[in-house]
Amino acid sequence: MVAIGTTNVINVTLATDSRQLSEVVVVAYGASKREAITGSVATLNSAAIENRVVTNISNVLQGVAPGIQVAATNGQPGTSTTIRIRGFGSISASNAPLYVLDGSVYDGSIGDINPSDIESVSLLKDASSSALYGARGANGVILITTKKGKIGETKINANVNRGFSERGIPEYDRVGTLEYYPAIWQAVRNSLVYPRTGTALSPAAAAAQASTQTPASLVYNPFNVPNNQIIDANGKLNPNASLLYNDFDWYAPLERRGERTANLIFLFL
Repeated sequence: MVAIGTTNVINVTLATDSRQLSEVVVVAYGASKREAITGSVATLNSAAIENRVVTNISNVLQGVAPGIQVAATNGQPGTSTTIRIRGFGSISASNAPLYVLDGSVYDGSIGDINPSDIESVSLLKDASSSALYGARGANGVILITTKKGKIGETKINANVNRGFSERGIPEYDRVGTLEYYPAIWQAVRNSLVYPRTGTALSPAAAAAQASTQTPASLVYNPFNVPNNQIIDANGKLNPNASLLYNDFDWYAPLERRGERTANLIFLFL
């Protein structure tokens, strides 16, 4: 209400002036109309991001614009991917693009940004990036705008992500504990018969020495027979040898199926 004089009062209502994100582009020093930007700009809004099942914002950039190269360094969840917008410009310096988060340069890990909090992502891939951000934008610029509070009804969005990882191809065949000693014996014998340097032994002499040298080189004896009785002169395992313990399957904990569940996220819009 605006008072006029001492008795008259006029009610004034301010109308909202909303803009669609597709009509403006956030640049280095504010926002400009899309028609005023002469360079190549690729934009992805929040609606397009929600249609993709991603846990890392770098995965959203795949296919946004021609020439964008997105490569995963490993399969660990949350790991940032390698992004190339303008190819490889240097063999010693960084080829990563410049990330700008809500108007400020972002030097952290791109994988730490929650995709559900992003309103839009814009890519500058030509000379306009250098004109706006100087030398730091030589490898291209990725502009990220996060969501902000809006006037209206309160909305709650729940987002739950769950995934798993396991070996995609069968494991290679491996020798067991009972086959390992004969295999090492064969390797020691061959190295004595066909040495790289020094005098070669006869097959019989090499076999006798391998039977003595193999238990000493493996250090530990898991069998119930002495070291000199584990393997005979022919490289065969003693039939009376049995294991005192059997905990040699060290790959089992590494090959188990890995599962992950993201925390429940509530977004108030």
